Amino acid sequence: HDLGYPSVIFDLFPKHPELFDVLLYSAYESTNLGTLHAEFSTILKQAAGHHVGISEFGFQRETKYRISGQTFTADQMMTRTVSEITELLNNGSLEFAIAWQAFKTDGKIHDRDFGLLNNDGSNTNLMVALLKGLNIDK
Repeated sequence: HDLGYPSVIFDLFPKHPELFDVLLYSAYESTNLGTLHAEFSTILKQAAGHHVGISEFGFQRETKYRISGQTFTADQMMTRTVSEITELLNNGSLEFAIAWQAFKTDGKIHDRDFGLLNNDGSNTNLMVALLKGLNIDK
């Protein structure tokens, strides 16, 4: 939108809110940049009372993330993000959030470094971090 291109949230939705039941927000970029709260605030303002869900968030294993001059591991980012998402769920701002992706893949695409579960069904460190963020001990 800042680049002058039309967007659903700023252009289509305000003109036709009756077309939407739920606004889905792919939070991949904002969670990876540590800007979820700021960007989600904008989405809530535009939502005008509609339900909002996060349709995607996740982190690439073994990747380091830089936010405000600090370095975080993918596991730390997952714990941090789950805490932020839980806050939004608890205060009623958010209806649901979907973590990307359940299983790591062995393909030749970047997705192989994502996933909450190993191919044998065991937890990856990202799943452990997610569970920790939810205060679930498994």
